[in-house]
Amino acid sequence: MGESLKIKTSGILSFDDCEKVLRPEMRRELFKFLPVEKEKQYCVILLSEIPITVGEITLDDFKLVPFSEKWHPFKPHGLLLYVPIGFDSLTAPLFGEALAPVLSFSLRRRVKAHRRAYDAMNPPKKLPEDVSIRLPSVSVGPELSLQQPLSKNEQARRLETFVKIYKKLMEMDEKEYLATLRAFRLYQLSLLNYREDIGLAYTLLVAAIESVANCFLDIKFTFDDLPDAENWNKLFNELKIPEPHVAKIKDKLVKRTQFLGLKFRKFIAKYLPDSFWTSPDSRAIELDDYINELRKEHLDHFEAEYRKQRNHFESYWWLYTSERKVTKNELDSVLKAIYDLRSQFAHRGKSPPFEVADAFETAEIKVEIDDKGRIKYRRAIPSYFWFERVVYESIANLLGVRMD
Repeated sequence: MGESLKIKTSGILSFDDCEKVLRPEMRRELFKFLPVEKEKQYCVILLSEIPITVGEITLDDFKLVPFSEKWHPFKPHGLLLYVPIGFDSLTAPLFGEALAPVLSFSLRRRVKAHRRAYDAMNPPKKLPEDVSIRLPSVSVGPELSLQQPLSKNEQARRLETFVKIYKKLMEMDEKEYLATLRAFRLYQLSLLNYREDIGLAYTLLVAAIESVANCFLDIKFTFDDLPDAENWNKLFNELKIPEPHVAKIKDKLVKRTQFLGLKFRKFIAKYLPDSFWTSPDSRAIELDDYINELRKEHLDHFEAEYRKQRNHFESYWWLYTSERKVTKNELDSVLKAIYDLRSQFAHRGKSPPFEVADAFETAEIKVEIDDKGRIKYRRAIPSYFWFERVVYESIANLLGVRMD
């Protein structure tokens, strides 16, 4: 990779130039042919769709300092990232590009890096106007499905997760580190593309799971795991192929098959925590908590309403009915449908059904009439946010950083 480093932060940037720079030993190898600025430090700007108001974060040899700005639905919110000493004005943005997916995953919000370095001795005091003009929003809004601000407690909780994830990344071997960081990147790209094309966003979430499943899932597949194993067995019987030849054919079929869809389902089945099935809808509870915080801060104005406040399940009871809530027993069939959706989008350009755009974690029961006129029921493709939380909690559980 070091031989192919092609720093071009002013134009098109490939993530393979960025993915190793978080690890000191990897970036030393990557930048060994570049002059090192041992004293000077640079900073870059990360753009967040929500304001971070809980103070700065210092971690190892870098620091994150939020700009003190009020929430604005039409503009991004700035975070000043002081990159480690040793980067120059060209390579500093690479660190921001690599860290943004980790922060985006931890916050479960859109975060992206601005590709310009600033002298850390003279950093911008607020989000520069040229950033707001050229990048008016992380994704043009407001749509408030992702841009819902978080309460201070929830911000602190998710930033604590960010610190844990970063430390985990520093401890992994190179293969695991790259697979995990690439999964974060795919997750980040999914959030960034959610408004522009929800089919692409859904597909990128599938790819995020595939990235970690291919690395961390240690399962040996057999001939019976093939989706068309039954058809092959029928063919062997019809052709009366001798058993020794059948065994060789089966072995070759298994070796040539990647089992991508099965790995995708097995990974989620293994790592999705049991608490997922009993915990509340995350988008709804985030809104509840944020409104709750505002009420407490402005109690004089909201005192009457605050006293009348209903609990989460009373407010959002409709999310938890059997017509909308996927059960654990349905997980495998739902994941098959999701993977099929991914294949239809990726290979045929077919858009997902409209129900995936629901702003909450829902999956409606659909009524269908079969070719014999009989009524059948099936679980629809779950909403984007149901699947996003499945992806988030599965990967977080793999890393051991869940915070129930």
